[in-house]
Amino acid sequence: MLNGNSGTNPSTDFIGTTDNQSLNFRIDNQKAGLLSQSNTAFDYHTLYSNTAGNHNVAIGVAALKANTVGHFNTAFGFNALYSNVNTDDNTAIGGNALYHNIGGGNTALGTDALYSNVTGSGNIAIGKNSDVRNNGSNVIAIGAVASSNEIVLGNNSYTKFFCQATYSATTSFAPNLYVECTGQIMRVTSSARYKEDIDDLEINTSKIYELRPVSFTSKNDKTRHFGLIAEEVAQTIPELANFVREKDVIQGSTSEKLIPDAVQYPMLWSITVQFAYK
Repeated sequence: MLNGNSGTNPSTDFIGTTDNQSLNFRIDNQKAGLLSQSNTAFDYHTLYSNTAGNHNVAIGVAALKANTVGHFNTAFGFNALYSNVNTDDNTAIGGNALYHNIGGGNTALGTDALYSNVTGSGNIAIGKNSDVRNNGSNVIAIGAVASSNEIVLGNNSYTKFFCQATYSATTSFAPNLYVECTGQIMRVTSSARYKEDIDDLEINTSKIYELRPVSFTSKNDKTRHFGLIAEEVAQTIPELANFVREKDVIQGSTSEKLIPDAVQYPMLWSITVQFAYK
């Protein structure tokens, strides 16, 4: 047997059972695999503690080791879903993925993905170390760490983001999107539904003449553009400048100092209208 067999007949020769009992594998007399009508496990201590859990798949040392009564869980990789005991519908692919998890309905793809999650549910994390903060729920994190009810793609090590479909689709409507320095994308609105404490504008619009329109070459795309310089606008009409923390926009900085980063061009129209009335 250890040297292999020859002349076997696949219709009558096999490894397995002839009744409805499970087929168990052991290493050093420790559980190392299971083939049954309700669970599949392969490798040392996979589904080690299972008692009544069904429809689980565990492949990789100690995958789903603590599971006792959880159902419909899938774990591929060393220690994947290691701590899961009684929750259902989790998928972990990658070493230590969902290691501490006792929540339900989570999906983790990548080494250490959702490693710190304990009780959060309904999370999706793709990529090594992608995770959720504070046991949050309903998170989609791709190459990132996210909080509850957030979708986060990437981190500040990336310098460009492309979505070709957004360029291909066009519309005649004019709502704008605003990207915060944190990476959050928001829709710019004008409806009174989103505003409170509405007052007449109180800005010295005479300084509009002091703004200096310039043309320049972008360091990013090396093409010519025209517009205003945020630092100059901040000196002249600071309400038109967008200020951010230095550490959020200058790589390597740890300063909390607020510095001008952009010009709020949509607001320029409001000042122009007020100036025209005068």
